[in-house]
Amino acid sequence: MLLATTVHERTDSSKYTKHDQLFIKLTQTFFKEFIDVFFPDVHRHINDHHTTFLSEEVNMDPGFFI
Repeated sequence: MLLATTVHERTDSSKYTKHDQLFIKLTQTFFKEFIDVFFPDVHRHINDHHTTFLSEEVNMDPGFFI
């Protein structure tokens, strides 16, 4: 009787699309338009000439908040 089957898929890193990096670039490129469409009240108060994006990612420990 077969209970479980493990499938190992070989991933070639040269063919891997970095979706996270592409999403970040898309968000940065169209930040003004995104805010305008989804948050029109906020958009009026943002000076887009002084908008800077941070390159750091913050990974918080979920236990920190408990």
